[in-house]
Amino acid sequence: MDKKTYYQTRNKIFNVIWISIIPPRGYNRRKKIVILPSELHKFVFCPKQFLFDKKLKRKPPLKRRILILIGKIKHYLYIKRGYKKEHLLEAEIPWLNAVLIGKPDAFKVKDNVIILEELKNRNGPLNGAWDSDVIQALAYAYLLKENYGKNVKITIIYKNRKVEVPYNEALLKLCLADYVAVAIGASVPIAKKSGKCRWCQYQAECK
Repeated sequence: MDKKTYYQTRNKIFNVIWISIIPPRGYNRRKKIVILPSELHKFVFCPKQFLFDKKLKRKPPLKRRILILIGKIKHYLYIKRGYKKEHLLEAEIPWLNAVLIGKPDAFKVKDNVIILEELKNRNGPLNGAWDSDVIQALAYAYLLKENYGKNVKITIIYKNRKVEVPYNEALLKLCLADYVAVAIGASVPIAKKSGKCRWCQYQAECK
């Protein structure tokens, strides 16, 4: 972890701890925050949409719901010899008073390494992988690492290509601290304006 990332992470964690000591209305510091990798994906994709989903709980547009359904079917039908699929895992995140729970798409243990495959029902970017997909894959890798005690090799499988992603726990911790800060009311996120906003169900509320 470089010096800049260290101080960013430390400051966000201190912010979360401070709010835990003097919590906002409605926050129960004795109750652990449950974090799902799919919610982390949504948070990185657009923190404002994530917040609106928590408060307004409005259904996404029909096109998005269809894509989600296609993705679920694709995950269900994905079979690869020697791989475990949709295996429920849980890991504590004590420094954030949280617990991470999720089901990696597909993985197998080979010698001293865990091979993780994350399936996506869309094309990848020209270079690398989408940020939201990287964080979701890192969250699943963290679950595997904590439960099996082995290093994890990550591959994100898009419709058009495969992308190998290095395990980066510092980046994941930075995102987790951000997520918790928003979840407990310690931070207000900013919308990520892009062409995808036209498909969002919260356009009227997002100023």
